[in-house]
Amino acid sequence: MPGLPEELAQVLDGEHLDSHAGFTMLLLTDGVDGWPHSAALSVGEVLAVTPEVVHLMLYAASRTSQALAARGRGVLVAVVDGALTRVRLEVASSDAEDARAGRRRFRGRVVAVEIDRVAYARVTHGIEFELLDTGARARWRRQIDELRGLES
Repeated sequence: MPGLPEELAQVLDGEHLDSHAGFTMLLLTDGVDGWPHSAALSVGEVLAVTPEVVHLMLYAASRTSQALAARGRGVLVAVVDGALTRVRLEVASSDAEDARAGRRRFRGRVVAVEIDRVAYARVTHGIEFELLDTGARARWRRQIDELRGLES
């Protein structure tokens, strides 16, 4: 069974949110309108429960939540260890909209992992952000705690 690379699993283990605050991933979905859609996610919205199971916390009203609920799959893209990593997920919603502050939780099962690495070049970083809202880290901790409460 495929699983997250160890480096990505460590970033998403929910243990060191402060040291990974700027780490950004893209979640690609097939939108309900038929167009590809991407959403930028932080370490406060994704929890690697095991290398094979990933929990997500997204805004309930977002196009990404709608697409995941309708289609049940997405691709998580991250830059890790000098390579571009794509993680295919089969996703199920764990609740309608009962998570905190209008968010929706999803359980994802890793079905495939693709790592793009070449000998002649190294990916040094992807999309990054600077966290300006100091309250966001407290929200991330609450969200990760909620995601830990989901069954695998």
